[in-house]
Amino acid sequence: MKLSNLYNQLIAFALLLLPLLSNAQSSLLKLEDIWASRQFSSSGLPELRSMKRGFYYSDLINEGNIQFIVKNEFRTGKTVDTLFRTDNLSIKLKTISDYQFSNDEKKILLLTESESIYRHSTKENSFVYDLASKAITSVSSNGKQQYASFSPDGKLVAFVRDNNLFITDLNNGTEKAITIDGKKNEIINGATDWVYEEEFAFDKAFEWSPDGKNIAFYRLDESAVKEFNITYYEGIYPREESYKYPKAGEANSKVEILIYTIASGNTVKADVNIEADQYIPRIKWTVDPTKLCVMRMNRLQNKLEFYSCDASSGKTNLFYSEENKAYIEIEDDLTFLSNNKGFIFTSTKDGYNHIYLYDMDGKLK
Repeated sequence: MKLSNLYNQLIAFALLLLPLLSNAQSSLLKLEDIWASRQFSSSGLPELRSMKRGFYYSDLINEGNIQFIVKNEFRTGKTVDTLFRTDNLSIKLKTISDYQFSNDEKKILLLTESESIYRHSTKENSFVYDLASKAITSVSSNGKQQYASFSPDGKLVAFVRDNNLFITDLNNGTEKAITIDGKKNEIINGATDWVYEEEFAFDKAFEWSPDGKNIAFYRLDESAVKEFNITYYEGIYPREESYKYPKAGEANSKVEILIYTIASGNTVKADVNIEADQYIPRIKWTVDPTKLCVMRMNRLQNKLEFYSCDASSGKTNLFYSEENKAYIEIEDDLTFLSNNKGFIFTSTKDGYNHIYLYDMDGKLK
């Protein structure tokens, strides 16, 4: 930083403090004023969730021991309806940490008793609340779940537990395992390992197809990755945890993309494992519910490829490729056009960030 810039910033800060210092009743500025009382903290807006049609938004409110979800009007900011309350349920819920609506907004998925795993990942007890009947049901009674999410029609909930992927049928309450080979520090289904969560910034590793007939999910084999031990100093006796942590140049997890068909129970593998040492930084369903886009990247992360994968066979075809002398940044800005005739995304391939339009064959438009 240039000295002139630093000087100007110090002057500006001093001017901000003048009203405090000039007040005879005020004391000198203390660290407690900044970090304890938070009187200099900026104001913020809580997370708002836009609802269907865009006229309303929902918000989770905490008042003492009661939590409720309200429906507010964007135009006025006023509450027009209370959708859910914890004090009038048939069962007692513990603290709700998050929620999501089904696509038709007739059901709410409530996440309670959240436990942190890594930076982003958590596990919870999940419940489904029906707005019409006011009934509430547990997604699973066999242990906490990760990444619980509605199917597009709201009739099923998929989730991960103990490195395996499951589906609960909300009509009859039955729970079905999609995978059974999950094992700590060996095989992960439907979730990411430490590398993907930390470096590619996502932890939920499965996606419903737009028509709800298929689920695409990651399978990571981390059995060859070396372990790292960490000590947690909790209570009078520390405990140790061991997890797979690949350092630079060491073995990474081997990643596969699998597609499970709900009706038949069949699972196929996407044919994108060109290299053993590679990354799949993102998957995304196209507008066509039978086609999954799989992004593949080499370990150097300077070559990115898009593959279109057939959901019934796993066969793929390459429809976009990009290379960079240094590095390619992964962003969540790939959008398939609603007419299924193309896609847009951003790239810095010419040195600057631009939005590009391509047709579905990868031809630049």
